[in-house]
Amino acid sequence: MINSILLLDDDVTYRRRIKEILDIAGYDTYEIENASEVIQIADQNPPALVIISIELPYDGCRKIVQSLAALSPQTEFIILASAEDLFSLSSLYDTGNVYGHCERDIRNSGELLRDVARAIERRALRRQNAWLLTELRDAREELRDQTEFMSQVEQAAATGDMAADLLDEMVEPLSALAHNAAWMDRTLHNHMSHFEPVEYCIRMIKEAKEMEGLALQCSDDIRRLRSFHSKGPGIPESLELKEILVSALRLVSHTFHRRNILLEVNFARELTQIWGCREQLHKAITYIILNAVRAMPGGGVFRVETCALEGETGGVIIRLSDTGDGMNSSTSSRIFEPFYTTRAYGEGTGLGLSIAIAAVHEADGQINVDSQPGKGAAFTITFPTIKAMPNDEIRAAA
Repeated sequence: MINSILLLDDDVTYRRRIKEILDIAGYDTYEIENASEVIQIADQNPPALVIISIELPYDGCRKIVQSLAALSPQTEFIILASAEDLFSLSSLYDTGNVYGHCERDIRNSGELLRDVARAIERRALRRQNAWLLTELRDAREELRDQTEFMSQVEQAAATGDMAADLLDEMVEPLSALAHNAAWMDRTLHNHMSHFEPVEYCIRMIKEAKEMEGLALQCSDDIRRLRSFHSKGPGIPESLELKEILVSALRLVSHTFHRRNILLEVNFARELTQIWGCREQLHKAITYIILNAVRAMPGGGVFRVETCALEGETGGVIIRLSDTGDGMNSSTSSRIFEPFYTTRAYGEGTGLGLSIAIAAVHEADGQINVDSQPGKGAAFTITFPTIKAMPNDEIRAAA
């Protein structure tokens, strides 16, 4: 009953006359004698259109329109009414999908057929729109899931690169730990039965402290790497920007050393706090640093500078620059686009910088890039300070 029409009117003669007109026009029309039958049929096979008389007893027209609107939201209605029923008719338009009304004194069957055709056409458009909205919603959810998956892939790839450099750097402190532990074992084994001079005890204490420092160094490196690989959006809070920068630089410090990259840092003496998510901003800074590292395969200089933004609004400026390959204007205009990458196939997803800009914008910041081929690149990030943010905005973020 996709395009079927239900016809409900107490006047049998009038009802059959309308059915005859619709049958001649090729419509699949069913005469209905009572309201309960309409509900039963619509429950099993929702009709395309219901033509119903407003003069049904006990406010039957309104009740049927309301019931069918809840049961079959896409069913259209044409109300049969006389001139005296216009006041009651106006309130029905808010009840369901009432396309329009026709005079009970049908002198021109063409007017009725025109309204029927348009009502069924409107229902078809409504069904198509509902289908398109469902498809769009499903596609959007699928795209969100795929983007989230690719974001995790990018994060895992970055973690893998840093982990490889970290493992190389951990060989030396772990070897030192093993050497010191072996010396302490030999000393205790060979001299346990004798009264030993104080210098042995002093040296063992010194070696133990050195071992503790090396172990803490390895532990901190692993903790920072795990923190970078953490999932979830995090919680907005008041942040010390210098702390985030130092943490990100420490995470990548092994990569700097291995790739022969010199780090230059120039922090402003006083930096006011900003509002944002610690984990997301840490990842944003890390992705920008890693992007610079890849642009300097033969080594170079990476600079980090911060300063306060002058003016009434205030703010903090971060400048991250490198002496790498640089980019042309076509590339620099697209580097923040999701999945855009200039690297070879399989070397990246192109999501790192798009994640970075999203995190910066989430903290009400702005990010720009200035680059020329062969002259490196400079990323400038601006954040408003907490004092510069409206109080209601801070409360909403909290």
